[in-house]
Amino acid sequence: MRVKKLALAMSLIGGLALLATRAEAGFPAQFLEGTFNIANDPNDPNANNCFIESDFGFFEAGGTVQGTGTGGEIVSIQYFNLEPTSVSHNETKIGVNQTQWSVLNIRFNGVSATGSLQVEKCSVDGSYNSNNGKGSVSADCKGDDVFSALTANQLTSIQAAFNGNKSVKVKVNSDAQKASISIRCKGVNLD
Repeated sequence: MRVKKLALAMSLIGGLALLATRAEAGFPAQFLEGTFNIANDPNDPNANNCFIESDFGFFEAGGTVQGTGTGGEIVSIQYFNLEPTSVSHNETKIGVNQTQWSVLNIRFNGVSATGSLQVEKCSVDGSYNSNNGKGSVSADCKGDDVFSALTANQLTSIQAAFNGNKSVKVKVNSDAQKASISIRCKGVNLD
């Protein structure tokens, strides 16, 4: 047992020494940092926007999609991850993934109907590549808690708002107990 602890301590000291030597030799570790805003359609930047962010250890991906619901009301759905399950990060790329408990916020004419609702079976994944300036974020949420806070009229309005939108798929069964929403945002960095 003592031998294992000694070996672990020695390897840790050796690793730190190697890192310090590398930094002194002019090879500092540099990672891509920043917020990268992406529009699914640059000609309609308000319809489907997403972002990937890396801020020195803080990572997030999310977006907002909007459409016109029944009665002309503006329906918007915000989605994002709070605590990524996994992250990949280097000099040119960022990848952020949360496999469950991501957040949805559904608004009608700017007023939230759900608040920031954490949905158990809800994943949000995002990636950005600075070499080509392209990124993507997707949200896949399903279960009885997706639209549980909405009225029947609000469900109808959401379905109308995204009917025919190939980047947003909304499914609700007849008793509204099970539902799913799938959102895709892919494009170039707007900044």
